[in-house]
Amino acid sequence: MTTPVEKKGKLTIGEEPQQAQATSQLGIELNDAEREQCQQLLKSIERDVNCLSVEARSKKKKALESISKATVERKTPLPLPVQHAVFAELAKPLLKKYEDSVEKVRTLSVELISKFLISRPRPEVYLPYLIPVIVRRLGQKDIKEPSEELRLLMMKQLESVIGIAGKDLSVYIDEFTDILVRTIVDPFPEVKRMGCRCTALIAKAIPERFHMTSKRIVEPLLLTLGHQHSKVRNVCIRAIGATVTYGSADILEEVRIAMAQMTMDTNPTVRRSLYTVAGRWLCDYKDRYSYWHKLLPLLLTGETDEVEEISTLARESFIKAGRLYEKENEDKLKEKIEFGEYSEASPTPYGCVDIVQQNFSKIFPGLMKDLVDWSEMKRRQSSRLLETLLNYEGSHVTMHIRGVIDGLSQGVLDEEDDIAENCCESCRKIGSYVDVEAWSSVILPALKSEGATQRALCSNLIMLGMFVQSAPLDGLASHIQNFAETISHPSVCQSVERETQEEFIVAMNAFLDKFGSAVASQSQLFFNAIVYLLSTTHAKNDAVALLDKLAAAQDLEDKQVLFDRHTKKLLESLSPTADSWTKHRLEQRVFVTLLAHAGPVVGELLEIVIPIIQTNTHPDKDIEVRASFFALLGKLLTTAPETLNARDNAFHKFAAIVINEVIAPSLVWIAGEKASALRTAASSCLWTMFSSNLVAMEHLEQSMDKLLPLLVSLADDDVMQTRFLVMKTLQLLVPIYKPGFKSSYEGYDKLHSLIVPLNKRLNDSSDDIRVQTCRVWVEVFAMMKEAYNTSLYKAHIEASFSDLIIHLDDENETIRQFVFQALESAVGIDDEVLRATVLTKKSMQLHSKELCEKLIKQCS
Repeated sequence: MTTPVEKKGKLTIGEEPQQAQATSQLGIELNDAEREQCQQLLKSIERDVNCLSVEARSKKKKALESISKATVERKTPLPLPVQHAVFAELAKPLLKKYEDSVEKVRTLSVELISKFLISRPRPEVYLPYLIPVIVRRLGQKDIKEPSEELRLLMMKQLESVIGIAGKDLSVYIDEFTDILVRTIVDPFPEVKRMGCRCTALIAKAIPERFHMTSKRIVEPLLLTLGHQHSKVRNVCIRAIGATVTYGSADILEEVRIAMAQMTMDTNPTVRRSLYTVAGRWLCDYKDRYSYWHKLLPLLLTGETDEVEEISTLARESFIKAGRLYEKENEDKLKEKIEFGEYSEASPTPYGCVDIVQQNFSKIFPGLMKDLVDWSEMKRRQSSRLLETLLNYEGSHVTMHIRGVIDGLSQGVLDEEDDIAENCCESCRKIGSYVDVEAWSSVILPALKSEGATQRALCSNLIMLGMFVQSAPLDGLASHIQNFAETISHPSVCQSVERETQEEFIVAMNAFLDKFGSAVASQSQLFFNAIVYLLSTTHAKNDAVALLDKLAAAQDLEDKQVLFDRHTKKLLESLSPTADSWTKHRLEQRVFVTLLAHAGPVVGELLEIVIPIIQTNTHPDKDIEVRASFFALLGKLLTTAPETLNARDNAFHKFAAIVINEVIAPSLVWIAGEKASALRTAASSCLWTMFSSNLVAMEHLEQSMDKLLPLLVSLADDDVMQTRFLVMKTLQLLVPIYKPGFKSSYEGYDKLHSLIVPLNKRLNDSSDDIRVQTCRVWVEVFAMMKEAYNTSLYKAHIEASFSDLIIHLDDENETIRQFVFQALESAVGIDDEVLRATVLTKKSMQLHSKELCEKLIKQCS
């Protein structure tokens, strides 16, 4: 077969000897029949080939369609040698149409060439012409081929060429690089994908030549790696994998960060490709030993992927790399495997463990920085990676324990719950792997540091709880005193921050659950810490539950036993500072909380308790502090049988002290609302003492001279509640002090000092106080019946009767009845005076003439 000759745009066919010579030079061997068939076919399409050079687009299209039907679309396919020979003749004219102005013509010519390539013709037939044409169309700075679909067809054609030509493409590596650099960043996503696929194929086909130009492709690949289509990112990752494997040695450093970011990709297919590529690098990358610390984070992040298939892939890929490493370093690792901590029964090859242990020191500093990164996804991936690394690092993390704990101190407080939980799980792993002495020497001093922020304190408590939960008990037992001293340290148990208190509760629960009965040796310190918490926390139920758990851990009956055992020492520790307590001092709240929960043991410790109450109710103290102590005293007095007086009537000898030194000084009138409220609180405590039967005659003998004038004064107080409490107190005081009133003239004087204030209170604005005043009169008259010099004190009697009878005519029926009861109780004191007084006032009564008649009859 002759070679076609173009003359003035036309194709002519040469003589048969020339044709045979040409096909022989191209390596195409034809027999006589094939040569005859080829010649006839070329003659039949000679006109169509010539029409390709005309201007009319319709003729060019028809010509291409005719050539296609005559060659590659025949019902009976041409023999391969004939098809290859025909393609050799048609390649040049067809390739010229790649640059035709008509898109359809370009498309038909590309499709026709692609169909010829299916038969895998010899590369030297078409490569010298095809590659330059595609470079002109796709490899220029500006895109010369405007059709996206046509650019895609050309890239698919190029993919076929790479598969057919293989190593024959070596001389065209620069041209291929020009094409790939442009198509990888093509605006059309499908062209991008084909550019990436061709990159991977050419890298594998001619690695020795690709190595020289690979750096030019890196930048376009990195730009495409962030494309919005997951399919593009997926194939781009595989292209980067091939580029790193077969390209220049320093490419890995350029793509490492971008590839690491792909671990956070939301598409599982993309992540699967990433971990596949990373696994291959660990096994195939030529300089992988120098890059372990950069490759490991890429692959090991996948072990905690939420998709099980992907996590399994990452795990298996690392196991494969570990076994290969073992095989390559068998002699070096033999001694470690035989005499180290590694167990041959472990499903993880020792090679994996050794790789991580050798490179952890290079990985974790950057990892700790990523744990506090602004990006939520980066923090999440870092927390997962750290957890995975610790699985392999094991006890070897001890040498980096301070740095790891510093990093985790931020992670455990992350605002995202899953990230914080990942960091907590890392803490648990450290607790189980690392000796207690190692981590406690870091965390405990940090907790006791005076300058620690509340955030640092909170994070350290979280980590301490996690460490204790997972650490072996035999390792913890020897450090229990150190733990107890730390947890009861003022900077820990006295924090008022809600979040810190919550973590304190979690840590304390971890201690009690872990140590069990062993807490008995340090029960006092744990008790002190919990009481301090109880005095400040809003979660009081949780604090009380801790006390219950502390008691249960020691097999005690209930938490009351704890108070019985430990209250005294805690009070003794508080007592020295009692005179300096203010409303802001925590010790004051602890004292109040302790006594409110201590129960019967308070009665055994009054020698400590009463002086502290006395000190903090002194008039020189801040009114708010005094008010808080009166509130406490009121509760204790109300529950005296279970607290103050629970043990052998212990409060009896302190009652007079409480009246004289605690209550009486606060009954003195001082201007101001706070002072007024304090008088009411003190009056309430005094009444509670009387109503709880805590005051006897012997106590009043020691305090009456001071107390009675104050009560007379308070009977006229501005606050209604105070006046009411005074009347209730007098109702109980009069019968108790009855012997004192009638024992001497001084006693009578004290009784007479009550008459004026009682008469005034009958005119009080509060009906309740008026009723209560009548009840006091009943007690006074009852005392007068027993011993009273009516002749000597007749004027006092007349004044009392006269004022009461006036109120017998009150508009309020209730008041009239209570006044009548008071006057009725006066019958028998001096009936003549009472009868005369009633008769005198009777004529002026409007509402109570019947009551007057009853009194007169009773006096007769």
